[in-house]
Amino acid sequence: MRQLKIPQAWGSTGKTFYPIEIEQPDRLATMQSQTLWDADFQEVFPVHCKGKKRSHFKAKNELLDADIESAERADNDPTHNDAVDSIQQGLTSPKAQSIEVLIKCKPGSKSSSRSVWKSHPSSHYHWFKEPATRLDIDPAHFVQPDVVGTDSTRMSRSKKNPCIVIEVVRTHWPESETFKSLEQLSRMNTLILFYFVKKNLHRNSFVNKANLASAQKAITVSSYLHNGIFYLNGCAVETDPKLTMDERYIFIKNAAVADAEKKFKDQIKKKT
Repeated sequence: MRQLKIPQAWGSTGKTFYPIEIEQPDRLATMQSQTLWDADFQEVFPVHCKGKKRSHFKAKNELLDADIESAERADNDPTHNDAVDSIQQGLTSPKAQSIEVLIKCKPGSKSSSRSVWKSHPSSHYHWFKEPATRLDIDPAHFVQPDVVGTDSTRMSRSKKNPCIVIEVVRTHWPESETFKSLEQLSRMNTLILFYFVKKNLHRNSFVNKANLASAQKAITVSSYLHNGIFYLNGCAVETDPKLTMDERYIFIKNAAVADAEKKFKDQIKKKT
């Protein structure tokens, strides 16, 4: 069974609490009588669940109500979490000298992919995976991507050393509010990469790939966000200006998911 997003919490009295203890009425009452925090010092509260769902801790100011949903997906199919683990571990290699981000080009282009960013020789990126990836959107909300990389040699972010966010997508494209927040982050020297995976297919596929074995790391994706613009196969996705924000979100989501599914089907067909 995979670990929940928040594996333990600490009370204002200094006591440590675990999700399984939420099932115990006396321990739950103790938790509810004080303020609780997780390892990132965000305030949390206990959520008691029945049936197949596991009781868990939830952040008070979390943007999405997805803790237990994410955990249940992980229990049913390890594809998503396995990809997150392997990508973060591969990028964290102590021998890593550089990281490059490439975008797949649309069919018929002169080349199959092109580079959109490469780390500066003076930069050294440190890579985190959820739940240690919280990025604040405003004082009340944050997003928690799957993998986040930051240049550990300097606090400032620029076009030369942006924050790199990797969202691994199996069946669950980011919800509307999360996507809007990711768009906002992409305007602040942050590259948002969408890495699609599918059960029974290798992490490297027709949709995207991560070359992490050598000191020169490279991640190639079909879709990403930059400066508030969504790109698919090397082209900015243009939407009708008359569309509402929600309609625009659905249009982009459908385009990205349809493109990934087509490439997965082409790959499976080629293997058979």
